[in-house]
Amino acid sequence: MTEEKVKYAEQNGIAYVTVNNPKKMNCLDFDVYEGLFSVFRTIQDNDEVRVAIVTGEGDKAFVSGQDINTFQMYPPPEAKRFLRNTLRMFIDLESLSKPIIAAVNGLALGGGTEIALACDIVVASENARFGLPEAGIGVAPIWGVIRLANAVGRYKAKELMMTGDIISAEEAHRIGLVNKVVPHEKLLGAAEEIAGKIMSKAPLAIDLIKSSINRDMLPKGAAFTTQANMHFFQTEDLKEGMEAFLHKRKPQFRGL
Repeated sequence: MTEEKVKYAEQNGIAYVTVNNPKKMNCLDFDVYEGLFSVFRTIQDNDEVRVAIVTGEGDKAFVSGQDINTFQMYPPPEAKRFLRNTLRMFIDLESLSKPIIAAVNGLALGGGTEIALACDIVVASENARFGLPEAGIGVAPIWGVIRLANAVGRYKAKELMMTGDIISAEEAHRIGLVNKVVPHEKLLGAAEEIAGKIMSKAPLAIDLIKSSINRDMLPKGAAFTTQANMHFFQTEDLKEGMEAFLHKRKPQFRGL
């Protein structure tokens, strides 16, 4: 099951990682997380791989976020382990020594935008949309609060996370969240073109560039964010937010 929801292939020094959960808009669930952990290890351990490209299956979604139904499966003792695993996935992705290119082919909400933030370069289809709407169901973006300000500045980061606004690929490019926007049919080719340029350079130099820049971006707030989000699993607001989302109604938050 795990292997089916994350497809992996290698060709000419490029690893292709595809989140393959299209019936649920490529949302994140247990199987997807486990599949990503597995392919990250494969990429790191394979000297033949020089660059990786991460994308989503189909034309509608890159990754549409966490499967909301899974939130209902976590009693408080399990919530902390879930949050740590979620955070570990983003840290593992960012910590890979190989450059990672996100080829965002559609909707990238919540964890989808956060996966893009953990990559080194982001190429987006003109159909892509980005957003961190977690506050609308009663939680905070676990990786977004750590990384988004590095990409777009603190004020824009606060605006996007506090309002939950969903923005176009063009707007994401304008504010610095995306490197390049291309026609949808040219997305993979554009990512491969960048990968080819990277592979033509000295591997040790590329490794030093990535590690040096990311060194000053280590998630110092990770422990705080994990602990704070743990609290949300026990709030009435999260329960209300999930029920409102699942029943397609406006939530009535009370700060409890």
